[in-house]
Amino acid sequence: MKKIALIGVENSHAPAFAGLMKKKPEKYGDIEIVGVYSYDGAAARKMVEDGLAPMAADTPSYFLGKADGIINTARHGDSHYEFSMPYIKAGIPTFIDKPFCISPRSAAEMIGEARKAGAPLCGGSCLRFAPELAALKEEIASGSLGSVVSAALSAPVKMDSPFGNFFFYAGHLAQMLLTMFGLPHSVYAAAHEKSVTALCRYGDFEAVLHYTPNYVYSVTLYAEKANRYVTCDSVGDLYEAELDEYCRMLRTGKMEESYEDLAAPVALLDAICRSYSTGTEQPVSPIA
Repeated sequence: MKKIALIGVENSHAPAFAGLMKKKPEKYGDIEIVGVYSYDGAAARKMVEDGLAPMAADTPSYFLGKADGIINTARHGDSHYEFSMPYIKAGIPTFIDKPFCISPRSAAEMIGEARKAGAPLCGGSCLRFAPELAALKEEIASGSLGSVVSAALSAPVKMDSPFGNFFFYAGHLAQMLLTMFGLPHSVYAAAHEKSVTALCRYGDFEAVLHYTPNYVYSVTLYAEKANRYVTCDSVGDLYEAELDEYCRMLRTGKMEESYEDLAAPVALLDAICRSYSTGTEQPVSPIA
């Protein structure tokens, strides 16, 4: 039996994960939730009252030596760094929600410590599991559309969020772009009160990111032979894919993504933020 703890449970993701584990013992019966932590004590207590966890801890590091794995779903990206680092240094398999963290420096430190300790990590935005993106990627790879000419992707943003402003929700669209095309070479972005537009340059085409106040996750692809438009309508169903990946990692100790893949959204979001803050095109530097 593997024992895990959920930290940063002040959002909908933690109850969703715990609820799945409770509803599907045939999939997760070998994994036990031993407790939860949140700076929001009411949120942690509610998970206990709802029968999703047996106890609520007073500190995020409480579960060191008491759990085989950690799921960190804290709302603020800075808390992902703060809460995860003790467990990473201890070599504990850790799921880190989007954004992986907020700064490239933090991402590099987390990856460096994970490598030293042999800590397997996973996480990020659930959008990388969207079946609509997978189908579109497969169509591109088949060659039936010809070469990509350009693309436009949209997803929500909350520029005034108390949980990191732009960074709170921006990881979803970053993950969509990376899933489709990988890291761009550079970005040129402009920010407004409730939105951000970013031109992402690749070798032979550009993709435009539209961060908007509405909750539409979409991709418009312009290709040599045809165009395509898809919306990701199954976002609420993707928690299970995330949880499945984490549980496989917990059982085997093997990562299904590289450390660089986990840090890539941080590199992209940092470049977008630098660009709209300075009004200049900015390079996107991979984090290794």
